Parts: sequence; C-alpha cells; structure tokens
Amino acid sequence: MSTKQSRRRFMALTATGVAGAVAGCLGEEDGPAADGETVDELPTPVQGDPDSDVTVAVYEDFSCPGCQTYKLSVYPEIKTEFIESDRIRYEHHDLPVVNETWSYQIPSAARAVQDTEDDEAFFAFAEAIYPYQDEYSFDTVESVAEEVGADGDAIRDAAEDLTYLPVIEASSDAGQDRGVSSTPTVVVNDELLTPQQGEDFYQEIASTIESAE
Repeated sequence: MSTKQSRRRFMALTATGVAGAVAGCLGEEDGPAADGETVDELPTPVQGDPDSDVTVAVYEDFSCPGCQTYKLSVYPEIKTEFIESDRIRYEHHDLPVVNETWSYQIPSAARAVQDTEDDEAFFAFAEAIYPYQDEYSFDTVESVAEEVGADGDAIRDAAEDLTYLPVIEASSDAGQDRGVSSTPTVVVNDELLTPQQGEDFYQEIASTIESAE
C-alpha cells in the first residue's frame, strides 16, 4: 500500500466516523516462540518530558484495528498538544491481544528500531507501519525501517526471529498486572481510560491529562 493509498484509506475511515470511534481488542491466548537468541531487557519507549509529573502510558497491539485508529487519529493530536510541548511523559507499552503472529513480529521490529537507533525512531516506525496493518509483510517492515533511518535487514531479522519477544512479553505481563486487558488502553498516571464506541477518545484523554497537571 502506498503512502497516498494509506492516507486515502484513513480519510475514508474518518469520513464514516470510524476514526472517532476507537473500538478495542481483547484476547488471552499464548503467543508464539522466538527463533534463536533474544534480547531480554529494553527500556520503555518514551517521548515528551521524561521527568513530567503526568505520565501517559499507552498499551497497544499492532494488529488491533482500534490501535490503528488510535495511532492515526488520536495520537497525532496528543503529540501536537502534549508531547511536543513537554507537558507529559508519553510511554508506549506492548500488549498483544489479537493472538496472531504479527501482534509479536511488528513490535519486535519496532523494539529493534528502538534498540539500534533511539526512542524517536521507534515512534516514527510505529506511526509509519500502522497504515499497512491489513497487509503486513516482512518487505514492508524492512522498507519502513529504512525510511526511519534503521538497518532494514536487521529489523526484518528481528521481526522474523522474534528477537525481542521477552521484552514484549514482559511489557504485556506488567500491563496485565496493572489491570489492562484490552487495547488500546491509555493510563494517565493511575487512571485507566479505554475507548467507547461513539465517544471522542482524544477529549477524554486530554481532559484527564489537564486534570492531572
């Protein structure tokens, strides 16, 4: 899917009201196994002010349609209003719930970008890969990784081999311990926010952030 095609598809979703109604995903089955050596620990990807008194932790599954809608329609507003102005500490957390291989392979690729580049490259990769959700492929992983300045071959290998599976599983376990069971879920400090069909998820997040400041 080209960038123009992705934008046209997203605009169509927006026009039909899908972008404003973020439907979540649920799941409980075990995931796949890694192939080869793995990376066991990696810091949480962070944007904004790491020392802010307001932490916005977002739990996502790269195969969840609701997470795609969140990333393409809600996150850009959060980024403009709160992240770029350093009003919040913004964290990404992996919580695979769709129970398909891409729910683990895409975040493994994203974590490889983080590990080999930096957090900003991680978030750039995450934004750029979501429009391809309906047609993920290793070729796409490689090309998007190169777009954000990472080694495409290395990132592809990390996706294929699930090199960062322990990191993803640890993130998922911590989220479940926190009471998160669906995606996308946004936690502003200690308040869990989950999207409701037909509601403006951005406004709910924004008002909770402003109340916490």
